[in-house]
Amino acid sequence: MPLRARFLGCWQTPWWEDDVDKGPKTRAGFTATATIDRHDYGVSWNAPLDKGGVVVGNLVEITLDAEAIQEPAGVRA
Repeated sequence: MPLRARFLGCWQTPWWEDDVDKGPKTRAGFTATATIDRHDYGVSWNAPLDKGGVVVGNLVEITLDAEAIQEPAGVRA
């Protein structure tokens, strides 16, 4: 399942902890998409609809939206 990923860029945002301004911090945004066939994962349930068609399609679209915050140099999690 290949992910199609995009880097959305970096930007500065304010950062407060315990009423203390510790910002700004640099954030980075990413998005990724993939399409899978649900049958590849053993999901086969389905039911017909009254006016034709079925409840669930075979292809599943997955979208990931992620944001990361850069830690200052020398800081380890």
